[in-house]
Amino acid sequence: MITQTEKAKAFKALHERDDAFVIPNPWDSGSARLLSGLEFEALATTSSGFAHSLGRLDGEVTLDEAIEHCRRLCASTHLPVSADLENCFADEPEKDGETILLAAHAAVVGCSIEDYTRNPSNPIYDFVDSRLSGNAKSRQLRVDDGYDLKQRDAKTVELSDAAQLFISRQARNNALR
Repeated sequence: MITQTEKAKAFKALHERDDAFVIPNPWDSGSARLLSGLEFEALATTSSGFAHSLGRLDGEVTLDEAIEHCRRLCASTHLPVSADLENCFADEPEKDGETILLAAHAAVVGCSIEDYTRNPSNPIYDFVDSRLSGNAKSRQLRVDDGYDLKQRDAKTVELSDAAQLFISRQARNNALR
């Protein structure tokens, strides 16, 4: 059986190589199994696909539901899984680390965090002053079973002894403001 650490190393290697890779979005365990058999190298959850499979709109899934969904998808495949963590289910950047740790404990090895606030009057987070502030960049969290989470920079989070979690911010064009 492939460990989470081995999956994380494979996922990191995909990001470090010169060639691009395609990462499809399963919406349930069945589609994860199907996509795993089609020679993809990793999978990524889809918040909208999962929400729609529940008869809901994107953004209407709870954090607990999203983490359980991650757990089920990770258990359904031998491939590394990256999670669509919306806005980490909070507007406060201090919550990002908690959400990422929950995802890591669900066997996820990567994640994306959206910059969309769902607030029509201020639709995009201000990364410099909010999500990527000094406190968010320097915090270190301790998890019950001994993993350290250290955010090294705006794009990389280090989870020692478990996985490398790569946070890709889905920056939208500032013209949307």
